[in-house]
Amino acid sequence: MEKCQELILDDVIRIDIYRSEDIRFSVPFNATAVTHATCTNAPGTSPMLVMRLQDDSTSDVVMDPAPKIQVTEKRENSGLVRTHTLEAVISEGFGTVQSAIDAVAEDDTVAIMTTYEGVHYAIIPFPNTGTVSLTDSRQQAHTQTVKYTAQSFSGLVVVDISQDNS
Repeated sequence: MEKCQELILDDVIRIDIYRSEDIRFSVPFNATAVTHATCTNAPGTSPMLVMRLQDDSTSDVVMDPAPKIQVTEKRENSGLVRTHTLEAVISEGFGTVQSAIDAVAEDDTVAIMTTYEGVHYAIIPFPNTGTVSLTDSRQQAHTQTVKYTAQSFSGLVVVDISQDNS
């Protein structure tokens, strides 16, 4: 039996998309019921794509407030598998987004979300399930939707981010 839940992330102000190879989590991808982890960036790495709210003048890619995430749960032989679909509507920076998506088209990716309070959330994805795409939005003129999809055993995980200095 599948169960689906959709959340509106009205406190998310930033979404970063990284190549999976540039991020290490303190828990393995196959850990279940994880709620908190440490996330370490590899030295010299930065997100492939950064989307921020319009009131942040440092962003090339402007996203509308309140991105959405849909989580579908399905019982498999390996356990309860969650498919996460994160969608952010963007109104500026289409070329930047398309270039970033083209650059990671063959790569596994990780999405990290930041809230107004500075709390970071991530999905700790199974290998080869983190994908990002861009679609035209039909509901509004001059917008597109960035969609990140991944599968995991856990829901959204609170992460503490640190830089690897090795």
